[in-house]
Amino acid sequence: MLESSYHKEQKTLAQCKHKINEIWEKANNVRSAVRMAMQEVDRITDKKKSVDDEQAKAASRKEEEKEKEAKIALLKEEIADAKRKAEEA
Repeated sequence: MLESSYHKEQKTLAQCKHKINEIWEKANNVRSAVRMAMQEVDRITDKKKSVDDEQAKAASRKEEEKEKEAKIALLKEEIADAKRKAEEA
């Protein structure tokens, strides 16, 4: 009787150890998955920052282009005024 109880206990302990090992393996898999997910989050954050930077640059270039077009229009007006004055003289 004691021997059979001892063997059952040993069998139960072996099963417990096996389950503990399975849990550790699953936990390691979860840790790896979380690590990979965090890397993806970092990568996405970097990409979003790059997009925001490029959009800011594009907006800046548009503003510069508008300023240059306004300057060109002003210069064209000055040239037209100078031509009129030259023709009048």
